[in-house]
Amino acid sequence: MLERSAVQAAYGRHVAAVLPHWEHVTVILAASSHPDLQGISRALAERLAAAQGVQASDKNREDLIHEERQLVNHLRQRYAGFDELAGPLDALDSAITELDGV
Repeated sequence: MLERSAVQAAYGRHVAAVLPHWEHVTVILAASSHPDLQGISRALAERLAAAQGVQASDKNREDLIHEERQLVNHLRQRYAGFDELAGPLDALDSAITELDGV
């Protein structure tokens, strides 16, 4: 099991990797027929970034990663076949899987 500082470092690397992809997703969703998903995606990205601080609990981070996985899966299902979203969602899924392996 990783000590807390190692967990924080792994989480920080994850957030640095995923924020550009979430930004790309929010831009795409802004033009979709469901712009409410843009707000949900943006809010999640903001909460992921905020949870990098030492005051955030590991449980909070785990919950955010779980929520991130659920949103990626939901967007994959809802926008299946929409190539413009496939790349960012694949990158997000890979980053989540990589974090799971830490």
